[in-house]
Amino acid sequence: RYIITITKNYGETIQLSSPSKEGYTFKKWTTLNNIDYLSNEYTFNGEDETLTANYGVDLYNLTIYLDGGTDNTEYSNTYTIDDVITLENPTKEGYTFIGWSGTDIDGLSMNVTISHMMGDRTYTANYSINNYTLTINPNGGIYNNTSSNTEITKAYNDTYTLETPVREG
Repeated sequence: RYIITITKNYGETIQLSSPSKEGYTFKKWTTLNNIDYLSNEYTFNGEDETLTANYGVDLYNLTIYLDGGTDNTEYSNTYTIDDVITLENPTKEGYTFIGWSGTDIDGLSMNVTISHMMGDRTYTANYSINNYTLTINPNGGIYNNTSSNTEITKAYNDTYTLETPVREG
């Protein structure tokens, strides 16, 4: 917090500049009597006065793409420099979550927390498809020209057409 004291004679005028504060926009000056002072010039009127800067918090856009996945969090479309947001890792049937990509991330990250940040941010959930193994036991017969178990590995939602096994008797 900075306090600047300026001494001038009655009737003298000074130019007021707009102070800056990271993550906020200057709105107005307010006197000790809670009177808004919107001018960029101040004329000394023979009394001591204190002007206090007033700010509005800046809003930034937050966009999250779950790419068909789900989580239990309802994210706001905006955030401020004062917010702390941790992205929950989503789930997607038949897939494994492998990380977030997006603003300020090189590659993929399993953990994303937005804290004391500024600017619009976009994040996308990334997944790898799960593979599953189907074991076919011919149970004494022949399946796919073999009498032993046959293992077929397929990705989630792939189809496989079963052949009819052959067994004598």
